[in-house]
Amino acid sequence: MKWKPLLRRSLTHSPPLPPSPPSLTKEAASYEKEAVAQEQKIAGMRERGQDVYDIKKQEEVLQESYMMIPDSKARLQAALEDLEAFLVRKGGREGLNSQERCYKSLI
Repeated sequence: MKWKPLLRRSLTHSPPLPPSPPSLTKEAASYEKEAVAQEQKIAGMRERGQDVYDIKKQEEVLQESYMMIPDSKARLQAALEDLEAFLVRKGGREGLNSQERCYKSLI
């Protein structure tokens, strides 16, 4: 019965899988939507004449969203390159299809 703790330990300490291109695509789109929504929120706050401090804090949130967009697109590009390299190693580019071209068009 000594093998069970060893098996459990090896299963719980496996490295996490990298994010997939579809999840990274959704993440990039999410940051872009968040930035647009934040811009609209700030415009509404200015129209209503809300406190300058509150508007400044929302602008900081907007800047964080702007910073995350290129980061998420760079991670998507890296994931696509890794996927392409894997497919080439495993037998050529036959596995690359329209979905892969779609992901590349988002970058």
